[in-house]
Amino acid sequence: MEYFEICKEIWNRWVPKRGRSQVLQGELLRQIEKLRHEAQANANRNWDESYLEGCDFLLSHLGSADCLTPEEWEGVHSALVRLRSCGEIAYRYYQGDLSDQSLEEDYNGELAYKDNDLYDRVCDAIALFYRANPNPIPYDHRRRTRR
Repeated sequence: MEYFEICKEIWNRWVPKRGRSQVLQGELLRQIEKLRHEAQANANRNWDESYLEGCDFLLSHLGSADCLTPEEWEGVHSALVRLRSCGEIAYRYYQGDLSDQSLEEDYNGELAYKDNDLYDRVCDAIALFYRANPNPIPYDHRRRTRR
């Protein structure tokens, strides 16, 4: 991660110990770290609609930001699409909609993306968003689901 210190600052300033952030920059970082934790610690066993919404939230806010170059945005977009795809596959598998054989043959057995590179790419984009928007942007989380 290129912007670790900036992400650390965002986390320390605007991500509460529990619950959602009331600041957009903090909520963006909280969402990608929830995706990372679910994949790395739980192999996406708990994947549900709220994780899909987290992916959509990140895609929407980072996609509409003008602080990323087209190449940076393409990298972030492809990372989030991959993470979402793994989660959707895991959901189907744990629901019994995919057999072990189908998982292996069609999806190379991948239920969760566990390497850090894609998560770090999104974190770096959030750091760039923060650099372009250093003042807290209020975030009303009442429109979101439980996670």
